[in-house]
Amino acid sequence: LKLRRTELGNEDGKVADVHVALGHAYSDQKIYFEAGRHFSSGLTILEQTGEPSDPRFMQLLYLLGKTQFKDGHSTSAKIHLDRFVQLRNVHGYEREIDYVKAMCILGKISDRAGDKRGAREKILVAQKTYALRNMGSSSKNMSVGKDLVRTMKDVGSEEDGPGPGEPQKHKSRSKPKRSILKTSR
Repeated sequence: LKLRRTELGNEDGKVADVHVALGHAYSDQKIYFEAGRHFSSGLTILEQTGEPSDPRFMQLLYLLGKTQFKDGHSTSAKIHLDRFVQLRNVHGYEREIDYVKAMCILGKISDRAGDKRGAREKILVAQKTYALRNMGSSSKNMSVGKDLVRTMKDVGSEEDGPGPGEPQKHKSRSKPKRSILKTSR
């Protein structure tokens, strides 16, 4: 990294690539703080030198958000993943599996914040994209599908309770009606 900075300066795409490589190395070792630091440095360089539609820029938003989520920083993770989703929806993005994973993480963040409805909506979008793009063909993508199913179970169905702003459903407290017909034993 020092050699690249010396040769190219701090604002070169190749220096950003070194930060990304280091971020991946730290992430593989589950050292998420350091991984996030390098992904953030790479993102800063690409913000200064590139276009928001650059796939590397969008990938770094996704990687930074995912890493921050794993490191327990849901608020900053949400900011980066929301931005990733917004740019993906405007410019497109070739790695749809990253979009599915981002929506799954955003669903988990919404659920943890108590927004059941928002969580369900994000997970359903992720499941629909996953199904429509036929992403279950590789073992890595199958694990994403399994995570989606687990997350949906964790978030629960609409019967589990309303999301924020939804009216509370009251269950009838009356006793069940008994049949007037006698049953034979």
